[in-house]
Amino acid sequence: MKHRPAFLTTFVLILAAIGLVFCVSPVYAQTPSDLTDDLVSCWDLDEGSGTREDAYGVNDLTDVNTVGRVAGVDGYAANFVVANNEVLSIADPFHLGGDFTIAGWASLDDSGPVFIAIKWHEFLLGRYAPYARLYVSDDGVSWSHNANYNAAYVSGFDLLVGWYDSTAETISFSLNNETPSSVSFTGTIPDGSNSFNIGGGGASNGSVDTVVIWERVLSSNDRTWLYNSGEGRSCQDIIDTGLAPTPTPAGAYLGSLSSGDFYTLDYTVTAGDLIVIGGLVVMLIVIILGLGSVIFKQWLA
Repeated sequence: MKHRPAFLTTFVLILAAIGLVFCVSPVYAQTPSDLTDDLVSCWDLDEGSGTREDAYGVNDLTDVNTVGRVAGVDGYAANFVVANNEVLSIADPFHLGGDFTIAGWASLDDSGPVFIAIKWHEFLLGRYAPYARLYVSDDGVSWSHNANYNAAYVSGFDLLVGWYDSTAETISFSLNNETPSSVSFTGTIPDGSNSFNIGGGGASNGSVDTVVIWERVLSSNDRTWLYNSGEGRSCQDIIDTGLAPTPTPAGAYLGSLSSGDFYTLDYTVTAGDLIVIGGLVVMLIVIILGLGSVIFKQWLA
């Protein structure tokens, strides 16, 4: 009988340690960087026809040959029919000569291909069957380098992300947030005068949704956030990453409630909250067991 209190004490201490770990362990939420940093343009491509607006920059796209739309990853997607040579275009809007990242969603009709973003003989991000690739040029005449991913197209939309890292001297490509492929690129992307297009190229046969361009290299965490387990992000989601909440000054007057009025707390419970709550529950159980152990010891004495 004298060994039972020691056993119970050890058991209680183990439970206390478990509860403490749950309560104090940091919970790492997967959040991106400020994705408005060096953001050039973002197109949701939700419009049914006509101009496709740049949700962030000034590079609205002209509809050539009546580009349609279909259901996309987030809202709608622009749909291109190869026989009509449909394209969304703007004349020579920008030059991506340094670091850049281009991201967009693509779905193929038949065997495709479909061009997500192309500035002829500067850069091209596209989905083929079975390839998905980022092309760049170092001479303005040919596609001299490409990073690709050889994956059979099944159905639905794929997220394509291509980037150029001038420090590492590489171009890289990732499909659906899988491990990137990279190749060396030591040249310089020329500054041509060609238009920037989504679709077109005399070949696009499929749909494109939410195309985004940055003049920097995104982190792996940023790319994971963009993919969002295949659910994607809207341009507004991306822009909102740059909006820091405005704190309420200490002592600020928030108003008073009249009879029948109430405030609503707008808060979403996260997985981290549940872990902390679970830890607190464990700690409460441990305290109860600890008190019970003390009482039991006294009873046995």
